[in-house]
Amino acid sequence: SHYSEVSRELSLDAPDESFEPHDHKVIIPIGAVHRAVIPAVRYAKSISKDVTAVYVASDPESAGRIRERWERIGAGIPLVVIHSPNDIKGDK
Repeated sequence: SHYSEVSRELSLDAPDESFEPHDHKVIIPIGAVHRAVIPAVRYAKSISKDVTAVYVASDPESAGRIRERWERIGAGIPLVVIHSPNDIKGDK
């Protein structure tokens, strides 16, 4: 009976699964904006419509540079900048 049950579960005669993508949130951690980020963005966009990039800023200047570069690549993905608690300048 075990094999009959497994056979029924694996059967495609009455599929209850679709090939629609799951609605997962994808987060891309970035340390810089460079060529290696592009394949990560492409892949993330291929598996989800809900993609966000996250950068942890060690200082306000790095946050500004990353935001500017992120806008230039035109990925259409929002960038969230988290300021590190070690950010001694306190730009929060």
